[in-house]
Amino acid sequence: MEDRLYNPSEDDKIFLKSLTGIKDEDKLEKHVISIQQEALKVYPYPCIIFYDFIKPYMARIPAYPDVLHSGRACKGAVLVDLGCGFGNNIRKAVLDGWPVENCVATDLRAVFWEYGHKLFRSTPETFPASFIQGSILDPTIIAEHPPLSIGSDPPTQRPSDLRSLTSLNHLRGHVFICFAGYFFHLFTYDDQARLARALAGLLSPVRGATILGLQVSTGKREPWSLTLGYALMSHSVESWEEMWKEAFRGCEIHVVTNMRPRQGNLTVYGLNSRERGETYYIMEWLVTRR
Repeated sequence: MEDRLYNPSEDDKIFLKSLTGIKDEDKLEKHVISIQQEALKVYPYPCIIFYDFIKPYMARIPAYPDVLHSGRACKGAVLVDLGCGFGNNIRKAVLDGWPVENCVATDLRAVFWEYGHKLFRSTPETFPASFIQGSILDPTIIAEHPPLSIGSDPPTQRPSDLRSLTSLNHLRGHVFICFAGYFFHLFTYDDQARLARALAGLLSPVRGATILGLQVSTGKREPWSLTLGYALMSHSVESWEEMWKEAFRGCEIHVVTNMRPRQGNLTVYGLNSRERGETYYIMEWLVTRR
């Protein structure tokens, strides 16, 4: 069994080997591809086609080490992974020292979280992070609230056992890090703005609390049609910052966006209608309370 798109970096291999316990690279490749083939039958997301589910890409955002260090200093601070898929990013954070009992993952489909246990050879007992199934656009999962003022108290106490959660709404004011990897571009611009407002209201009222992520972009605010039959909603640096400043209206935030150029068709989300070799971008970003 082989797949020319399976091409993990050395860091990816170290990550996979540390979690799966599979040291032989041929056996590791067969294990990963077998899980991928099962998952593709559920839904052929590009992140599954291109093996993004084995890459701890949150850790590649330059600010990640500092954000993680600051969050660990806040007792009981929660890390939320939106659209977690197989849980690769939240598992990397735990490897890097974030308490697993303070982790919450959420996705539309629970089956991918279950595939994560199969891929990384864990169980809900050996990796007891909380998982919430549901649409992030459902207000019973996360509702819109104004951002809390710096220094104010959260409206409710933090639940003692996050595994009992069925909604992010119970975590308002307790989330220090929220990660959205290859996530926002899946939604319409109106839904992106609504989600930004909801996350602004969810975030802890402390300086340094951060929402971070990455997505693809043409460099402009425009729909980007894919040959998969749908479009990704691209942003420019300016339109992205404007959306977050509106979401945090009345609060001070710092928005950092880094555009990393990419070229070609068979690269990250490169199944597009554009000519081979046309430049697009991986937009890495973070929004930090100040």
